[in-house]
Amino acid sequence: MHAGGSGSGGGGEYASDNLSEEEFGRALAEADRLYNAAQEMSRLQVQQELEQSFADFQPPRGVGGDPLSEAPPPLQDHVCSFWIEQGLNAREAGQLYKEVQRAGRTYSLYQLSSKVARWSRVLPDVDVAALAAKDMELLEADVGSGLMNLIRLVEGEPVVGISGRESSPSSKKQPKILWCTDLPARIKRVTSHLLHLHPSHELDVVSEIVVDYPELLYRMDYYPDATLVDELPIEIQNMMAVGGAGIGHMVRYYKNRATNYQAEVDRSAKQGWET
Repeated sequence: MHAGGSGSGGGGEYASDNLSEEEFGRALAEADRLYNAAQEMSRLQVQQELEQSFADFQPPRGVGGDPLSEAPPPLQDHVCSFWIEQGLNAREAGQLYKEVQRAGRTYSLYQLSSKVARWSRVLPDVDVAALAAKDMELLEADVGSGLMNLIRLVEGEPVVGISGRESSPSSKKQPKILWCTDLPARIKRVTSHLLHLHPSHELDVVSEIVVDYPELLYRMDYYPDATLVDELPIEIQNMMAVGGAGIGHMVRYYKNRATNYQAEVDRSAKQGWET
């Protein structure tokens, strides 16, 4: 055991010996957060390697040696029954079947089962069937790309504030994140635009909005020329509002916070003069 107070300078052997209790607590919490994030990234990377090995697995063959994927397409009742077994109700299963048919795609029951199983390994806390019902493109998405995007979300690059947070909720709200081919560039572009529009002009605030409403990563593509928050649809404005208040309240809130409420004092004084 070392003596923390030894030496003429009174400093300890380790840098932490010179930290206050509060500083040490913050450092410990940050170390714990980084450890958890690293552990999650390691888990996802291992899963990616496993998924790559699964990708080389050949499906079983049907009668006569033909792959099951080349067998006649399954009947609608059989496909709907499969989705109902996965947790969808009859209406959702029928709708998903029709959407797949309209897209000109056909999956055998083996293929559907394999896709659901693989995505369930990647997203153990997510209802994969419900995710497919929300966006059928999940059935065509590459699992390896999905894993890489989950790793990017866990790393939090380049959005400050995502790092160390669970990535599954974002994929539940916006499944397209899983197969987005330009996720880092998209996050950077949308975050920069929102940083310019939002009255806080703070990256932490904007990043939290993107985490809570990942659909903004796609919806903001429709408003590239917006220069003010009130040029956006009301629904998107409400995503940025503070405590459910209106856009005017949000602007005043961040203006007051930036000026230590001097702006509110000036506004009150002006109202007093006018009366």
